[in-house]
Amino acid sequence: MKKRVLLFVSILCLFNIALFSMPYSTLGNINIPDAYVLPHKMLDISYTNYFISDGMIVGMEERYNEYDFAGSIRFGLFDRGEIGIVYTSTAGVFGNLKFRLINETETLPAISFGLTNILSSVSDYEKEELAEQGYEFTDPQDYISNSPFMAISKSLVIITGIPAMDYLETSFHFGMGLRRFQGKGETVKSFGGVFMGMDVKPSRFWGLDVEWDSQNINVGLNGFYKNFTLRAGMYELEDFLGIKGDEGSKKIAINLKYTLDKFSELKAAEKRKKTLGVQQRAIKKVSPEGEEMYNEDSNPLHEELEQIRQRRKQAEKELEEIRKLLQE
Repeated sequence: MKKRVLLFVSILCLFNIALFSMPYSTLGNINIPDAYVLPHKMLDISYTNYFISDGMIVGMEERYNEYDFAGSIRFGLFDRGEIGIVYTSTAGVFGNLKFRLINETETLPAISFGLTNILSSVSDYEKEELAEQGYEFTDPQDYISNSPFMAISKSLVIITGIPAMDYLETSFHFGMGLRRFQGKGETVKSFGGVFMGMDVKPSRFWGLDVEWDSQNINVGLNGFYKNFTLRAGMYELEDFLGIKGDEGSKKIAINLKYTLDKFSELKAAEKRKKTLGVQQRAIKKVSPEGEEMYNEDSNPLHEELEQIRQRRKQAEKELEEIRKLLQE
């Protein structure tokens, strides 16, 4: 445990020297919330740095060129809710709340609602008001206080049998929010606070994120190792691609997260209960330990296939009996 803590602190110090920061990945994805909550008593500790490319401050002519940092803590409550605290050197301290209304099933998505940026120092989202208040940091619209949202998430798992891509877990997210999610500018007005995104996990070691946060396109590349998650992300991708969007600041971010599961009944790899069984069976199928030969029992779909065979045999037997009765 001490070695893990020392490793975590060392990496934080390294990022601290190299980059800038923002509250990043504090709601589930890059800049949008998802409908999932942490299991009871599970804790996420997150630290973020980011590099601002030609950052603009609303209402000020000079470019942004200062060092910031941010960190967050998320805690799961009763498998139904989640609370979070975020600290930034620019926007101060604020909180996030999320409550799950409907659990995800094989057919139904997870549905949650929440409130973000609780007690944030940024009070409103009109561009003129932001300029009048003179916030000396980029993109204050991302910190607009007391912003409600509702999110829907659904996960699908496909077993591939391909080395290094043992299973394909894909999660889709869709939602709508007010205030912070309505932001500013002409583009965001057309979407009315609607956000969407997806994350793809081809392996238990890495994954991809892409999202639309109602005014910007954000992408991320994730690496997973035990209880650690390392994410490299790009904020406002459309500006990097030369597609002019609403005024904002382009950012390249690094986020490091550690999941503390010591007090939770579930482990870090078991955050999403629904897909756990399929994931574990898939991992065993394509990455067997030792040198055992592949056999039918190691197929994660064998049980389902066997049930289909039995039902087919029963149906054939009944049809044969009906045929004999008709002949008589």
